[in-house]
This record gives sequence, structure tokens and C-alpha cells, in this order.
Amino acid sequence: MRQYHKQYHEWICLPTSRVQRVPPAVNQIAGDTAPPCPFVCRWDGAVKFASHSAGGMVVMDQPGMVLMAKGFHFAGIDNPLLAEILSLWEAILWCSGIGFDQMRFEGDAKTIIDKINQADTRDSRVGALL
Repeated sequence: MRQYHKQYHEWICLPTSRVQRVPPAVNQIAGDTAPPCPFVCRWDGAVKFASHSAGGMVVMDQPGMVLMAKGFHFAGIDNPLLAEILSLWEAILWCSGIGFDQMRFEGDAKTIIDKINQADTRDSRVGALL
């Protein structure tokens, strides 16, 4: 943890001329700039070989300090999309179970994110799982 804290401190101390500011996220549903959530959970899932899949999550606060990290193992899953969905599900359950009431979830599975943001997910290959 000290190593990450040191790297974070070094990043914070960079001259501002070398740091590019990221614009605030746009709320796709409301069409307006969303207020920043106090916490962010980044999740991911992966499949290695036919029957070994895993997922993980990292919870950070607004400045980017890692508060918690957790890994998941799913036996018998050979579909990368299913591994991503299960990882998101586990991340949501874990975060709600420990009392995070305001959380933004970020992932790299565009198919899942797009379906979650749609009003109707029934006619999709991931709709039944979502």
C-alpha cells in the first residue's frame, strides 16, 4: 500500500503543465453534466483457457486513492461476456453490502454498459443476465 501511496503522491506533485485535466462525465440519461460521485468502482472480468475465469474490482475515492480491491474466481465460465457481467454483479453486491450508497461503476465492457444504459434490454444476448 505504501508503494501505491508514494506513486499517488508523486503524481499529485507533477507540474500542472504536464497534467491534462479530464472533463467531467456527461450523464447519458439526463443529458447533463453529472455531479461527481464520492467513490468509483472499476471492475473487469476475463477468461483464461476454457474453464477458468476471474474478475476484480478496485474502489477509489475522488482523488484516486485506492480504498479497497477484491478479486473473484468463477469456475466453469468460458464466455468473456459472462465473466464481465458476473464481475460487475459481484462488484455491485460487494459495494452495497459494505455500505457504499453513492458509487459510480466503470468498466471496459462496452456491450454491457450500453445495455445497462438502454431502457429495454429484453432483446439482447445479455439482456436476460442484466
